[in-house]
Amino acid sequence: GDHTWILLMGVKRLASPPAQLIAAGHDPDVPAAVVERGWSAEQRTTVATLGTIADRAAEVGAAAPAVTVIGDVVTILA
Repeated sequence: GDHTWILLMGVKRLASPPAQLIAAGHDPDVPAAVVERGWSAEQRTTVATLGTIADRAAEVGAAAPAVTVIGDVVTILA
């Protein structure tokens, strides 16, 4: 809905929070993104869904420093 979650520095353990949110009844299709090095010219944003963000981040080799953003606000990042 109208909520946004921000996970700070949680790339190594990224699978756990989305799994917990989904288990609590949140929609796995909610947009999610990992933003690496967001302050620099080397910023990289990986966009997926709550249900797939951990796998997608692993596929691209996402690494700290990074923040994860979950919610409809991610559509602005994409």
